[in-house]
Amino acid sequence: KARDQNTIDFEITAFRHAVERAKVARASGTPLVLFTPVTYRTLIAKEARTKFLDAVREAPEWIDEHVGIMVFCGPNSPSFDAIQRCATDFGAHFRYMDWQVSSTDMNASRFMNSGLHTVTFDIHAIINDRLTEIENFGAHIPELRKLKIRAAITGVKTRDELLSALKTGVSFVSGPFVTTALREPLHPRQISPADLPLSDQTLEEREVMPVSEEMSVHRLEAVPQPLKGLHNSTEVNIDTSCAVVLDNFCLFHGGVTMDD
Repeated sequence: KARDQNTIDFEITAFRHAVERAKVARASGTPLVLFTPVTYRTLIAKEARTKFLDAVREAPEWIDEHVGIMVFCGPNSPSFDAIQRCATDFGAHFRYMDWQVSSTDMNASRFMNSGLHTVTFDIHAIINDRLTEIENFGAHIPELRKLKIRAAITGVKTRDELLSALKTGVSFVSGPFVTTALREPLHPRQISPADLPLSDQTLEEREVMPVSEEMSVHRLEAVPQPLKGLHNSTEVNIDTSCAVVLDNFCLFHGGVTMDD
C-alpha cells in the first residue's frame, strides 16, 4: 500500500514538473511536448486513477498540447477494459499517449480504439538476441500503422541495433547510442549518423545548423533515458528534447524523430 502511494505521488510530481516546464517553453515560444510516466496500476486502479486525474484537472486547459503520458509496467497485450480506460479517462486530457511493451509476444489488435500515439518496445532488459527481438517487433508495425499508431523502440545501445531498428520502419528510436543526457533542449537540426551519440561536449565542439522549428513529440521518462528517432539513413533530424523529471531535478535529453 505504501509503495503504491509512493508511486502515485511520484507520478503526480512528475506531471506537475512537466506542466511547469511546458509553461516556460510556451512563454518563450519554444516547441516542446513532454511525456510523463503513468504506471499500469494507476491506469486501472480507481483510487490511484482518480487522484492522478484530479491533479491533471488542476493544469491549464492547453496543457494537453504539451504534455502526454507514457504507460509502463503494463501487459504487452492489454485487456479491453484497460484500453478503454486509457482512451476515455486519459484520452480526454492527453492528446499524446504512449504504451510501453517489454516483449514482442504481443497482439497489436488489442490496441484498437486506444487513442494511443505510440507503442514503444523497451529492450533495456533484453540480454540475448537483441537484434532478433528488434526484427520481431518490426513484424507488428504494419498492423500498428493500420490502427494509426506509431511504433518506437527504446534502449538501443549499438550501431547494429540502430540500423536494425531503422529497417523495421519505426517512427522513434531511443537509447544511449544516439545521445547521452543533455543539459538543455535542442531545437531541430541536421547531423550525420556518424556523429552519434550526441553529448553536451560534442554539441559544443560541432557547428550544427537548425533546420526547422516544428513541434515534435517526446517522452518524459521515469528513468534517465533519451528519446530519439531517425529521419533517414543519411541524416538525423534532432528535435526539441524530452525531459526526465525525478523529484526535484530535471534532466534534458535530445530527441530525434523520423518523418512520416
